[in-house]
Amino acid sequence: MKKRSVLLFLLFVLCQQVSAQRKSLSLGTLFGSSLRQAGFGYGLSLEGYRSSRHGGAFSLSAGVLRLSDGGIKGDDRTTLLSLQFGYRQQFHRFYLQPRLGIGAMNGRIDIGGDWARSSVAAFFGTLETGYSPGRFQLGAFLQWTRGIEGSNAGTWHNRSLPFAGLRLAAYLAGR
Repeated sequence: MKKRSVLLFLLFVLCQQVSAQRKSLSLGTLFGSSLRQAGFGYGLSLEGYRSSRHGGAFSLSAGVLRLSDGGIKGDDRTTLLSLQFGYRQQFHRFYLQPRLGIGAMNGRIDIGGDWARSSVAAFFGTLETGYSPGRFQLGAFLQWTRGIEGSNAGTWHNRSLPFAGLRLAAYLAGR
């Protein structure tokens, strides 16, 4: 928890250090569903952008996404924590943004009446496209998550979790 708080604080501080025309910061909500299991997901994201000379922006994104009534197995709960780097290319008010990063897949797994709370490192890949009028963003994204730890990870070993959803965001600084 301390690491996540420090990372989010550093992202915020970095976005405040450069002039508003070149940097921006947005806070968003995530909604969607896993493509392999039943259930609904929701979460938050914080993204910082630094403009490039080619009409786009480099991005650093931190997010948390919780899958309810689904996840890897049945009634188990899954939480995805990610830190991703990407590039957002603007096409007038529309954008396309691929991102890659690392993070963690956390879960609450039923093991015969008891709950195990496992956590493994994971690789994240996201492709988002959307519309950005003024200070707001509405995007649709596909996210693929894969556990990258060895066979000692148990249930999470070599698991992938595709997710599709919507992101609603507003710029907090810059833009």
